[in-house]
Amino acid sequence: MRQILAVVVCFHPEPSSLQSLSFNLHQEGVPVVWINNGPPGSLDAIKTQHVLSIIELQQNLGVAAALNRGFEWALQNGFDAVISFDQDSRPAVGMVGQLQSGWLKAILQKPKLAAIGPATVDHQSGQDMFTFAPYNWTRHRFLPSQNKTYVVDHLITSGCLTPCAVWQDVGPMNESLFIDWVDIEWCGRARLKGYQLLMDGGTKMTHSIGEVSRPLLWRRFHFHKPLRHYYLLRNALLIAKQSKFDPGWRMHHILYALRVIVASLLLGQQKLSRISYALRGLAHGLLGRSGKL
Repeated sequence: MRQILAVVVCFHPEPSSLQSLSFNLHQEGVPVVWINNGPPGSLDAIKTQHVLSIIELQQNLGVAAALNRGFEWALQNGFDAVISFDQDSRPAVGMVGQLQSGWLKAILQKPKLAAIGPATVDHQSGQDMFTFAPYNWTRHRFLPSQNKTYVVDHLITSGCLTPCAVWQDVGPMNESLFIDWVDIEWCGRARLKGYQLLMDGGTKMTHSIGEVSRPLLWRRFHFHKPLRHYYLLRNALLIAKQSKFDPGWRMHHILYALRVIVASLLLGQQKLSRISYALRGLAHGLLGRSGKL
């Protein structure tokens, strides 16, 4: 893993956040490419010298398509690994180098690794975020500890360092999902092929999930716009129909989607809109409809 390319998926970004992310990566010696899911040319005004290239998708094709175009560009231009980012993520100083070092150490003992990623910190609350151990009849949720590396069920795409050869072997991100569950579905396929996914508990990245997060009972829920309820429930159902995955693993994600939707109805606004999108997601998931709504 010598040549690493940073791929940042963009859709109407906040300019200063995107520029700061790109500057920090440049300072670490990591070339940066922006994938523009927004209107063509919309990133030109905020492009800096720290960006190697902007890939225009001409329209919003979704996060999976954007990531796939990033991996394709990396392969075409001689890179052997991609570290992907959301436009508002805030990696710790030196994060890419720490993940690369963690990979090189782990590969000696775990020769079939799919990817490595950081522990994440919720931007809104400042709290460390839970992760999941690989599914084994039950779901074990835990907080990563410093100076430990964990085999996990999945990694979020932001901050995830993946060799291009692994992406080719597992296959591209599932573009039919458009957004939501893209990372979980890909990680599920990787594990089916015998790969492991690692989280470096000593490496941190601040990450935003949704527009607001609020506690409910013993959990903290992150709320997106009502439209995301459509993709959240529809894609959970589409994944559940894939018999190659463990039945309990599939059911867990349906229950998770329902918990998030119920919590947002209790605590969020625009309740009728949330219900409407969730019902459309339920119908389309049962009917097998995929792609952009």
